[in-house]
Amino acid sequence: MSSCADELESTYAAHLDTVVRRTSRALETAGFSSLLVHSGRAPLIFADDQYYPFRVNAAFKLWAPLTDVPDCFVYFEPGRKPRMLFHHPRDYWHKPADLPDAFWTRHFELHAVSDRETDVTSYCDWSAVPPASKSRIRWPVVPVDRLERSLANLDRLVTGAA
Repeated sequence: MSSCADELESTYAAHLDTVVRRTSRALETAGFSSLLVHSGRAPLIFADDQYYPFRVNAAFKLWAPLTDVPDCFVYFEPGRKPRMLFHHPRDYWHKPADLPDAFWTRHFELHAVSDRETDVTSYCDWSAVPPASKSRIRWPVVPVDRLERSLANLDRLVTGAA
């Protein structure tokens, strides 16, 4: 391994260790047992089958230097190795991204998952939306059954339950 690669490995390992310690402390303080971070998704161009350019979610990029693959997830539970759910769709039309094999991947349990497995129907945080604005929205925003299916899918992926 070259000295540049060694330096990347050690620098990233120290960075991830800091992220893990801070996240563990924050989860404990907030009373949560785990964290799930979505890489994000590029918006679809209206009346087209193409997407606008993808920009990774900054919170996801904090965990992994993976900036060009939408619909990935990092799942973290304190005391366990972080799990990367890598979006790898079964698609005949578009070539999926290759599974990463880089200096940072050994720090994760890496799992390739298909489109249907990572389908997120709602991941918005509505806490900053003023009450007056929220009162004009028909709730729930996403049909409850779709949200429950999405959460069940994600739960199955991160816990390994059948």
